[in-house]
Amino acid sequence: MTNTMFDKSAQTIAIMEFLKTVSIGEVIGYDKISDLISQPIQQNRHYLYSAMRSLQSDGLSFGTVRGMGVKRLSAEEVPTIGDNAIIRIRRSSRNARKKMQVISRMNDVDNSTRVRVNATVSILGVIEHFSNGKSVKDAEKVSSADANNPIPPMKLLDALRR
Repeated sequence: MTNTMFDKSAQTIAIMEFLKTVSIGEVIGYDKISDLISQPIQQNRHYLYSAMRSLQSDGLSFGTVRGMGVKRLSAEEVPTIGDNAIIRIRRSSRNARKKMQVISRMNDVDNSTRVRVNATVSILGVIEHFSNGKSVKDAEKVSSADANNPIPPMKLLDALRR
């Protein structure tokens, strides 16, 4: 039997059912999940990620513990997902921007390529600038006015401009 594009695999369903029983703060080792589906989960991560994604709609959030397994996160730990993403995004933006600046030392570059590079480098610079700790703290201050909803992007930019 083959799965249609929207059917969950038996492995994903088994992992979902197992993860529903995990207590908040509990770490489940990759070996235990591998035993559950009789396959090495670290070579078949898509089953685990699909299960974790599916459980988000039930209010269950999981994070990875490097080299060990997955942990069911408490509400207080959920912000670390965003904190870690912001760090990765900032680092990635900085690295890409630095790599692309080589264009300024090249002689054989046409104007349209320079324009594309400069536009991208500028956007990456903005991402890097607004993903620093001060900007995040300023966003938290603006967000405290309405803690139930994310800040609309343009409103946040206006607030960070000050």
